[in-house]
Amino acid sequence: MSKSKLLKTINTARYNHETWLAKLEPIIKGLSNFNTFPLTKTKSAFGEWLYNDALLVKNTAAYQELDTIYSNIYKTLLNLIKIIANPTEKTLFNAKKRKREQELLTVYFDQINSLSFNLFKSLYKLEKNLEEELKNTVYNTRKAIEPATNSRIKKVEKLKNNQKNAMDATGKIIMPATNSSKKIVNSDINHNASMRIIRKEPINPNVATPKAVEKTEKLENNQKKCTSSEKKDIEYDIKRILGG
Repeated sequence: MSKSKLLKTINTARYNHETWLAKLEPIIKGLSNFNTFPLTKTKSAFGEWLYNDALLVKNTAAYQELDTIYSNIYKTLLNLIKIIANPTEKTLFNAKKRKREQELLTVYFDQINSLSFNLFKSLYKLEKNLEEELKNTVYNTRKAIEPATNSRIKKVEKLKNNQKNAMDATGKIIMPATNSSKKIVNSDINHNASMRIIRKEPINPNVATPKAVEKTEKLENNQKKCTSSEKKDIEYDIKRILGG
């Protein structure tokens, strides 16, 4: 049994002893007998609780008080039982003795009531000790997990703030890129940049591109077409200059 469960049984234990007292009073007055009454401290409902469930806290001062008080209650009860079980005969000569026995019964019963009052005080003390102990346990547990909880809260708040800052024009949240996605994007950017450079100019300037070859061939063809006429014009100019 845990201490939290034991705490819940204290009210029942208190009620059981109150019931025990209520059954004892008519026995003392001669209106009932001990046939159904528990004659040993371990047989009563309260005693069963004290020497079973409550052993969980047997090392506490409150438990030691309960044990001592309850033992004294049953010692006093034993004196009651001796008188009730062996009453003095009702004779004229024994009237004084019988009166003394009745007085003793009252004294013993008062003692039991007084001891029971102290028993209830010890029960209350045990109850408060358990409540305080459990309260401290809860507090210490919360204190222990508080840093980790605060750290998680801060991470969640940071993530929310990052998401708010990453809103596009349509109001949709743009999830931050992971390292792998960043690598892919950077790779695509580098590839596209390289392709644009290749299209504009060759990487090796000594190697002509298809367009450059096409221009060269076109120029050579044009030169071939005009070679014969230009040659004749040049020869004519030379003869004219030389006076030929």
